[in-house]
Amino acid sequence: SVALLLFASWLCGSSNVIAAEPAERPVQTRRPFAKLQPVPFFEVQLNDGFWGARLKASRETTIPHCIDQCEKTGRIKNFELAAKKLANNEDGNYIGLWFNDSDVYKIVEGMSCLAALKKDSELEKQTEELVKLLAAAQDEDGYIDTYFTIDRRDERFKHIYEPSRHELYCMGHLIEAAAVRYQATGHKDLLDTMATSVDVSDVENRNGSFNVVDDFQHFF
Repeated sequence: SVALLLFASWLCGSSNVIAAEPAERPVQTRRPFAKLQPVPFFEVQLNDGFWGARLKASRETTIPHCIDQCEKTGRIKNFELAAKKLANNEDGNYIGLWFNDSDVYKIVEGMSCLAALKKDSELEKQTEELVKLLAAAQDEDGYIDTYFTIDRRDERFKHIYEPSRHELYCMGHLIEAAAVRYQATGHKDLLDTMATSVDVSDVENRNGSFNVVDDFQHFF
């Protein structure tokens, strides 16, 4: 939606963001006329009962399983292939369905949430490695979508309409993952990747490459 794009633009300020050391979470803005103020999720601790058990299962079982499946099904491998294509012009074949990038973004979002709720150096290390891989798979102009980067670079933004190849859908999930990682940990690494991706998509949109009312995760 337009709202998600505007949120991404506000969150980034510009595409030239620099990671803070040490990372600091963004300040939660108070709403002056609201009777109730939202509480950032990372300030809430659920240690016992139903939700405590669910969070424990997510950390110990769900996230490891998701990473394992993304490795087995080639979802993570696609980012490695795209990075090699961009760095050394190595040929490769995309693996799986065209929207597979989005599942890796979803994992990063979930890992960031869990890292914010409970310090876990191993989980943060895994997240950072994934984020670095995503950045390596980003084209020099900011575009990121392994389905097109690996062997269809001349088809970028030519499949927005039905039958769509989910470019904007994947970018929408990238925006959410970057926003959550920044809100949860203060790290701007994925935010930087996302910002330049939004920039190149915005240019294409302004040039009339597409003008659509999208569904679910799309951001235009």
